[in-house]
Amino acid sequence: MILDIATHNKIMHADEVSAIALLKIFRDDEIVVHRVNHDTADFTKYDMVIDIGKKYDGKKYFDHHQYKGGKSSAGLIWEYLEEEDNYPTISKLIKMVDENDVGITKAKPFEYSSLITHFNNNDDIYGDKQEECFKKAVEFAYTILSSLKDNEDE
Repeated sequence: MILDIATHNKIMHADEVSAIALLKIFRDDEIVVHRVNHDTADFTKYDMVIDIGKKYDGKKYFDHHQYKGGKSSAGLIWEYLEEEDNYPTISKLIKMVDENDVGITKAKPFEYSSLITHFNNNDDIYGDKQEECFKKAVEFAYTILSSLKDNEDE
């Protein structure tokens, strides 16, 4: 099954990048990501909407800006996947992403969330190169998170 996901375009952050990577790891679906403008109003054609959309329902909409529980979109997707108790190391990393994204603690240089921000194409966040950078950031997150999963599965 194909899972069409909408998230915001332009500058990427560790929360939506990690949310996409988590879905790629823990769902059997083919994930197709559509990066759309923040002012997009119609999300009916998407199966999931992450970090955009001005809604949170825990099923389709995962805009953490509407959720008042101190989680980022990565934390909301992690909760949705119901794997928190099975993978405590991943849970710890996602908690760090949450705390950085919602402003509880700022990620230090060389921490996971900080490293993901370096994938942004600062020359042109509106162009095709930014889309390629987003894909590379998701690959990076996928590599880290799937490695943590594999270690915990042993």
